[in-house]
Amino acid sequence: MPTEPSGGRSRVASDAAARGIDLQFVERTNARSLEEAAQILGITPADIVKSLVVKRHDGTFLVA
Repeated sequence: MPTEPSGGRSRVASDAAARGIDLQFVERTNARSLEEAAQILGITPADIVKSLVVKRHDGTFLVA
């Protein structure tokens, strides 16, 4: 992983820091399933969190 965040990662890191949120990016090799991704990371599938954030036309955000 690069030492300096760039692009979208930089924006996320900056926003998290501004809110006092400790954030860690974890990179992994590609996985073909949730179970395989969990195995690669050494965790259970239930421990994997994914979020989708959509910016609406009115400027508000929807988090799913």
